Amino acid sequence: AEFHNLGIRILPPDVNTSYYGFTVSGSDIRYGLLAIKNLGRQFIDSIIQKRKLAPYTSFYDFCKRLYDRSMNSRALESLIKCGALDNLGLNRRQMLLMSGTVLSDLEYESKHNLKGQMSFFDIDGETSDNEPEPPAVPEFSREELLFMENEVAGMYLSGHPIDEFSDYINAVHADKIGEILNRENSAYGDKSDVRLVCIVTSQKTQITKNNQMMAFVNVEDRYGSIEVIVFPNVYLKCSALLMKSAVVEIFGTISAREDEESKIIANEIRTVDASSVPQPEPLRNTRQSSNSKPQKLYIRIDNLNSESYRKAFRVIDIFEGSTPVVFRLTDENKAILAPRNMWVSLNDVMVRELRHQLGDENVAVK
Repeated sequence: AEFHNLGIRILPPDVNTSYYGFTVSGSDIRYGLLAIKNLGRQFIDSIIQKRKLAPYTSFYDFCKRLYDRSMNSRALESLIKCGALDNLGLNRRQMLLMSGTVLSDLEYESKHNLKGQMSFFDIDGETSDNEPEPPAVPEFSREELLFMENEVAGMYLSGHPIDEFSDYINAVHADKIGEILNRENSAYGDKSDVRLVCIVTSQKTQITKNNQMMAFVNVEDRYGSIEVIVFPNVYLKCSALLMKSAVVEIFGTISAREDEESKIIANEIRTVDASSVPQPEPLRNTRQSSNSKPQKLYIRIDNLNSESYRKAFRVIDIFEGSTPVVFRLTDENKAILAPRNMWVSLNDVMVRELRHQLGDENVAVK
């Protein structure tokens, strides 16, 4: 993240230019081959020694020259996934689809030559290079490429999954995980409120003593990773959002004990729309200006014990915000203002769902 702010790029590894460790490439930094999973030093030695004679010119050329020199299918797959073979003319999907066939052909050719056999098409004792035709398939999506890089390199090399949310992150002044984890930063002490826009990297669920589900979720942004504790009352509302690789917005409270790394206690978790760049919504308990008349959400139900109330509650409970909710009770012919913790963040999706559940005539915004 610091390099990104300084305008220094972290370049993916490249079999024609990378060495064991990280190296300077112009004004950028080239990723080192030893940092890639499944690559042994002996195989990297072979890559560097062979390219001194001539650079690798194609995917097939690389495989043929490195075959039987500590290269196996896992090592080749890692090189493809991290982008180290991107400059050899094919996209990563093509190379992954071809890799099994190419290695099988090279194995057959190696055994064929060991037996001293010669095919009808061999010329002067040398086997001709019949490079296989690559499949005509498009490249993986940007998201898939990034997660491949992270899988084998331990970080995203050609970007970050939350880059497309940068405008939103700036608009809502999202907190940075790296700053939260910095114990010297007094702004992020125990019980401080934070707002994160981050990506879910993993989650572990647990059943509580009351037989309710909760979760421990690991999330990250460009600046670090942190554990988020999601207690049952929040998990019940947002469990569907916590899939691996999902980008979410988390409102939470820091838990900072002296003997442990800081964690976040989730109070609310939402999805994020990259195309939406809102004005920052007021934080909870912030009053609206008295100069403007706020809108209210009116919902007609039978009574507070009815099925219509339960349907309404299941929807509005997901969208906590600053818009007041008024229930019109038909059984008692009166209107009541919902408590502050039931007010909503007004949006078209919520209103449409309420009208679908309760009928158009029973939901109004004014």
